[in-house]
Amino acid sequence: MFPRSWPRAVRVILSGIVVLVMMSTGLLVTVSTAMTNPGYIDPATDEPTTLGAIMIGAAMLALLTLPFYRRAPLVPMIAGTVVALLLRLDPFVLAVGLTVWVVRAERRWHWAVAAAGFAVILICTGLHLYALTGWPDPDYQRTGQILVAVVTVLCLGLVLGISLGVRQRRSARTAEAHARAAEHSNEALTEQLTRQQERQILAREVHDTLASDLSGLSLHVGGLEKAAQHSGDPRLGDELRTTRHYADRALTNLRTLLTSLREGDASDAAPAPSRAGSPTCRPCSPRPRPAAWTCVPSCSSTASPQPLTPCSTRSAASSRKP
Repeated sequence: MFPRSWPRAVRVILSGIVVLVMMSTGLLVTVSTAMTNPGYIDPATDEPTTLGAIMIGAAMLALLTLPFYRRAPLVPMIAGTVVALLLRLDPFVLAVGLTVWVVRAERRWHWAVAAAGFAVILICTGLHLYALTGWPDPDYQRTGQILVAVVTVLCLGLVLGISLGVRQRRSARTAEAHARAAEHSNEALTEQLTRQQERQILAREVHDTLASDLSGLSLHVGGLEKAAQHSGDPRLGDELRTTRHYADRALTNLRTLLTSLREGDASDAAPAPSRAGSPTCRPCSPRPRPAAWTCVPSCSSTASPQPLTPCSTRSAASSRKP
């Protein structure tokens, strides 16, 4: 009922005050309702009869169920039904529980129970109108019937107005929360589409520039390699093959990166490792070297794409342990 941001002690005190006000109002309504039945109030003396005192006392016990109107609204509804139909007194306790019940109604049987509660209120009204016909004073009968009708309309209006108003307010808050969630989702989708467009633009620009240059470099080196074969220089041919190998591999890695950018998954941009995780090694060229030197191929795993360093040579004597 009260905001949870308030201190707990304040909420408990205010809830207790509300319950006390409802119980006081219910007691007043119970006594006023007893005055419509000549069996409860003696028309000659305007004092409660023995039966009337017992019935009013039983109705006061039903008021003790009002503290449970929020946790278990069905409890005051049952107690109010007993008071209204069996004791033939007021349906105040029933109306309080019915208000909370309508607010929380979700399933069909909930609404069926609520309809039964409204029917009990109408039946109780009919019983009181019929009881007023037993009074000997016609003016008292007419005045009492008008008051019962007005109170019944007021009771039904309060129950429906409060319950449906609270439901409408909750529905508005729920719709607002859904609208905020949809707006947030729309913003996230727009941002994602923007990033995707930026990746596609970047992939297209890289493909139009760097990929074309690498393709041209590979073709040019391939032509130079064929020319070197005719010239009879094996060292030049080996270096050209190595250069073309680097150019082809760079072009392959670039195409993999471009595919990842177009698909929107930059985490897969790194080229896949070679079969069985074996490293890629640059072979040593067969150029003449002193007999005291041995060639050690420079290797690099394709799992971490880094440029390969040129083939290094070291002395066979330096590789031995002292």
